[in-house]
Amino acid sequence: MSSGLASDSMSVRSPHLRFLLQLAFCDERMLTSKLRNDIRQVMRREDGIIGGDGADFHSPFWSEAKSIIRPGFSFADAIEARIEASRQRHRLYPLLRDGFLDWWNANWRGVNEPLSLADGHLSGVYEDAVNGINVKVENMFVFRVGQTALHAVYPYFSEEPVLSAQAARVGLWLIHETLPNLVFENVEILDVLRGTAFSIRTHPLQGDEHDIYQHHVRRVLRRWDELRATY
Repeated sequence: MSSGLASDSMSVRSPHLRFLLQLAFCDERMLTSKLRNDIRQVMRREDGIIGGDGADFHSPFWSEAKSIIRPGFSFADAIEARIEASRQRHRLYPLLRDGFLDWWNANWRGVNEPLSLADGHLSGVYEDAVNGINVKVENMFVFRVGQTALHAVYPYFSEEPVLSAQAARVGLWLIHETLPNLVFENVEILDVLRGTAFSIRTHPLQGDEHDIYQHHVRRVLRRWDELRATY
């Protein structure tokens, strides 16, 4: 791989885990579209143009979702206010809200032990020197159930592709490699739109996650270089 570009300007070289999973497991048409958009953003930054990529769509939603655990907080009202504040949220925010509530109500609403947000922020970077990328694992929903170990939930927001069992296993493996001090049995990846959670309790690792990761990352980077050469 010899694009000769500054790697710190490429989002595919420093992706959030959820973006990496989206790229790695989408079809060729979608991959090409997303990588072309990434390349255009890189080129804008190379030309000294800052901004213009749009506001972060999902962070406000996830901020409200994590607050559901706070006494007296109305998650539904908070999301409604977010929707009213921006027309861009009118379609997806209700779907994200409903998916999140399906998961939350099925698993945590009405549990006997008290739930409390964990102090501080839990984040890390998986440094892949072989492929020259750094995968960011951050903005997790971390809470305690009674006095037990931390429970950590990592969000996946994409409409497409749906988070598959294989993609979730790769994601869980990456989280474990990045944050090894977490009790791994208490880590989940939540496909928010579908309200579907994956953990090693339901989807045990099979030992091939590293190889699957390597295959897909190399495919993504190779396609990025091919497309970049056409601009």
